Amino acid sequence: MSKGETIVVFGGSSGIGRAVVLAAVAAGARVRAIGRDRGRLEALLREVPALEIATADIRDAEAVGRALEGLARIDHVVVSAGTVTATPILTSDMSALREPFNERVFGVMHVVRHAAPRMRDGSFLFVTGDLVERPVAGVSAVGAAAAAVESLVRCWALELAPLRFNIISPGSIDTPLHDKLFGAERDKALAHQAERIPLKRVGRAEEVAQAALALLGNRFVTGATLNIDGGLRLAP
Repeated sequence: MSKGETIVVFGGSSGIGRAVVLAAVAAGARVRAIGRDRGRLEALLREVPALEIATADIRDAEAVGRALEGLARIDHVVVSAGTVTATPILTSDMSALREPFNERVFGVMHVVRHAAPRMRDGSFLFVTGDLVERPVAGVSAVGAAAAAVESLVRCWALELAPLRFNIISPGSIDTPLHDKLFGAERDKALAHQAERIPLKRVGRAEEVAQAALALLGNRFVTGATLNIDGGLRLAP
């Protein structure tokens, strides 16, 4: 990644997306953070005045387009938007089972369709997760949607070359998502996860951001998935 490049980060107000925003600004990029929560975006802007912000729900194609207005050229796009919710197959409403696909699959399609025409030789980077390789009972829709994104990336790397498309697949990372998933049991849950990881700790959002910027900057990597999980995928 070169100083002065323009980077757009969807899901940029929290967690991994926020860490990517901070790292990219520190590297000298022009960064636009896009998210659903205006309050969190404005708080981030107060912390980083050089930042640009826009509000959009990735599921809304028109909102995605509006969020990119004013950007004549985009060099890189990072998509870190996507929640994790329980979706037991026999008891979930069909609307709940569809939602991960609306967000993760059709959402990234909206992003690519609006951003790619503004790009010449840059890259897209999508954040999926270890549910693709290590499925968990009760969250099948989320895992399947993430797997679909990885399949789309390999196709788009061919279809839209020389634009580059890559995936970062984090394992257990200490982000606000754990507050939502585990509430008061958050610290206990993270400690339990750390026991299963060969490196014996959970990761930090900043470590994922470092890898993200490395992939954005490497112009000979496309169609790749980089696991950042402390070796969890190798554990029994």
